Amino acid sequence: MKKFTLAFLICTLLGVGQISFSQVSISTDGSQPHASAMLDVKSSDKGLLIPRLTTAEIEAIYLPADGLQVYNTDEGKLYIFVLGEYEWKEVSYATGNIQPNATYTIGTGGSCDNTVVHGVYYVSVLLKPYNYVTIEVNVSTLGQYTIMTDTINGYSFYGSGIFTSTGPQNIDLAANDIPAAAQTDTFTATAINGTGTCSFQVSPVVSPTFLCGMQFQDPRDGQMYNTVEIGTQCWMAENMNIGTMINSFTGGTNGNGEQTDNGTIEKWCYDNNASNCDTYGGLYHWNEAMQYATSPASQGICSSEWHIPTDNEWKTLEMELGMSQNDANSSGWRGTDEGGKLKETGTTHWWSPNTGATNSSGFTTLPGGGGNVNGFTTIGQEAKYWVSEYPNFRSLKYDNSMINRSHTSISGGQARSVRCIKN
Repeated sequence: MKKFTLAFLICTLLGVGQISFSQVSISTDGSQPHASAMLDVKSSDKGLLIPRLTTAEIEAIYLPADGLQVYNTDEGKLYIFVLGEYEWKEVSYATGNIQPNATYTIGTGGSCDNTVVHGVYYVSVLLKPYNYVTIEVNVSTLGQYTIMTDTINGYSFYGSGIFTSTGPQNIDLAANDIPAAAQTDTFTATAINGTGTCSFQVSPVVSPTFLCGMQFQDPRDGQMYNTVEIGTQCWMAENMNIGTMINSFTGGTNGNGEQTDNGTIEKWCYDNNASNCDTYGGLYHWNEAMQYATSPASQGICSSEWHIPTDNEWKTLEMELGMSQNDANSSGWRGTDEGGKLKETGTTHWWSPNTGATNSSGFTTLPGGGGNVNGFTTIGQEAKYWVSEYPNFRSLKYDNSMINRSHTSISGGQARSVRCIKN
C-alpha cells in the first residue's frame, strides 16, 4: 500500500497518462487506506468534489463507463451512468438535508433597521398570520438563518429561512401566542446563528368589540370560554358548562334525574362528579340543549349571539379542514384526518393512542363521553356533540382520526356535549 500527498498525487496523475497503485490514501493524518478501499480520502473540513458538467457536456462523454458519476450543473443533481440501459440515471435525493449557516448581521444592540410592524395586536386575541414584524439584515454569505426574540407580555417573534442573495435585505418575524395586556413592549431580536442584536417595539391594544380568538365571558354565570376562528366561522373552543347539576342520571323519564322544561338550565356531570363538568363541560339531553326549541340554529343553552350549530355549519367546518363535499354529505365515519385536526393532542384526557390528534384547528375537542339508559359512558374515549337538527350529532374517538355524522333517538336520556357557534 502506498501513501501520497494530495499535491504529489495530482502532479503525478497530470504528468503520466496511466498510473497503477495497489491502494491510495489521501489524508492529513498519515493514516493507511481502509483495507476495502482502492482510494481512501480522509478530511475533517473538506469534501470530495466530482466532475461538474453541463447537460450538453455530459451527453458528449464518449463511451462512459458503467457507474461513472458526474454532477449536472444545469439541474443541480447527481447522475450515474448505467451501462445495461445505456443512459445516465439521476441519483434521487432523500428528504434529509444539511443547510450551511449564513453569515449575516442584524445590528449591534440598537433599534432594528427599517422596522415595520404589520397588523393590529389585540389583547387576549391569538395573533394571526398577518401579525408580523419586518426588519433589515445584512447578508455576507448565503445559507440558513434563525432570528428570534424573548417572550414579553405573553407573545414573541420568530423567523427562519435561507438567504439566497447577499447584501441588505428584509426578512419577516412572525408573531406567536396572545398579548396579555395593553402596553408598549420592547423586543430584542437575536441572530441565533448570525451576529448582533437589535430591538423594536409593539403596542397591543384592547379591542373595542369582541373578536374571535378572544376569551368570551358568559354574562349569565361569569364563566370564561376560549374561542377560535376556523375559516369564516367563530366557534367556542370549549364545551358549554352552563346550568345546575342534577345528580343520579339514570336516563329515566319520570323526573328521576331527568332534565325537564322547568325554566332552569340543567346539566349532568359525568359520574355525578362536578369536577368532570369543570374539565369536559356539561352533558345535556337534546331538548335541554335546545331549550325546548325545534328550529335549526336555535340559541338553546348558548349565550346571546351564539347558537347550537346546524348540520350544514358542521359540514362547513369539516370541509374547511379538508373534507370533500361528498364525504361531508355522507353518514358514518367520514373524511381522513379532519377529526384529528379537532382533537386535543396527547393522552392527558384522551385514551391512547389518540389517533391522528394534532389540534391544528385550535378546536381542542375533549372526550367528555355521554350517557344513555345504562348510565354514563365513554369518557376519555369519545366526544359527542349535539347538532340543532333533531336528532343529529357528531362524534370523535380516541382510535379514529375521522368524524362521525349520525343520529340517535332522544328518548332514554341520551346525553351529549354542546359546542356553540357565533351568530
